[in-house]
Amino acid sequence: APPTAWKIVQAISVKGELDFVIEQVKESISAEVDCLHFLMEDDVEDVRLLLNVIAKSNLTALFVFKGIPEDSLMVQFNALDNISVVVDFYGQYARKARWKDSEIKDQERWLSFMGHAVETPLFVNASVYANVGANLVQQIAYALAQLNSYLSLIDDSALAFPSSIHVQFGQGGNYFFEIAKLTSFRFLAELIIRSYDKTLTLEITAEPQKRNKTTTDYNVNLLRTTTEVMSGVLGGANRILNHPYDLRFNPPNAFGHRIARNQLQLLKHESYFDKLPNVVEGSYYLETIVKEMKDKGWAQFLSLEEKGGWLVALESNEIQSQIEQVREAEKMRFKAGQQILV
Repeated sequence: APPTAWKIVQAISVKGELDFVIEQVKESISAEVDCLHFLMEDDVEDVRLLLNVIAKSNLTALFVFKGIPEDSLMVQFNALDNISVVVDFYGQYARKARWKDSEIKDQERWLSFMGHAVETPLFVNASVYANVGANLVQQIAYALAQLNSYLSLIDDSALAFPSSIHVQFGQGGNYFFEIAKLTSFRFLAELIIRSYDKTLTLEITAEPQKRNKTTTDYNVNLLRTTTEVMSGVLGGANRILNHPYDLRFNPPNAFGHRIARNQLQLLKHESYFDKLPNVVEGSYYLETIVKEMKDKGWAQFLSLEEKGGWLVALESNEIQSQIEQVREAEKMRFKAGQQILV
């Protein structure tokens, strides 16, 4: 997909009192961002004030919950345009290595949530794989397998399919390969979606990964995040989310967020990254990488499926041990001076 019409995203963490959150929303509105992604903590019970502020703007908002929101909270979102609520409950299981109640109960709760909420896209947060050290092919394969687990669950339950799928990726510093990763994933994910005879919109959000950011010489993080969001744009992401350069050592602050937004504004409005034709098309080097990545990612995905799919691979520790092998090999190259991590 050509890198046009991508949206600038501001991510905001929501917990406790909403005053600081609303302040950040107002800043984002005046800074002309296109989307807001709210990362919801479990202790939030009333978001009506926040929703009123968003409703007065023309921004799209995505509320990302860790667990299934209570009905009393979901009622507050009903009948609001441009606002979506999502939960990656498989992703939460992968992080915590335990279900909230049990696999069956958690699945039932998620299916009920998907069936009743007004606008509920399917959501896969594949950034977690990049941030724990998975290589690019693994990121593609695991994201595909997790996505297929969700689609299979919906299909088996005879629930209506959602109209859209949101997948979030963490971008690293290997510029051309990161472009190829997103291009390859979109092609393969659309193959899987078609296998269910459904037409679903696939939205990819790209963000810088966190594991290669430093607390010393921290201004260099600006260069890292710039190439990482550029690879997101050129890889065909629909939404681009940037992290502040001081994310590692400062609490969220207006200056860090402003600089992060400015990086995206510069790419979009001064470098015309939303007006480009598909600049990567016809690049023999990139097309070769894309083909290899598609082949390897698909082969690894099929291998997981043959063994029972994403959940079985996670519970049998296969995914974790595959990532661990990659991390150990990376550590050895780093110690030998063959690889620079930061």
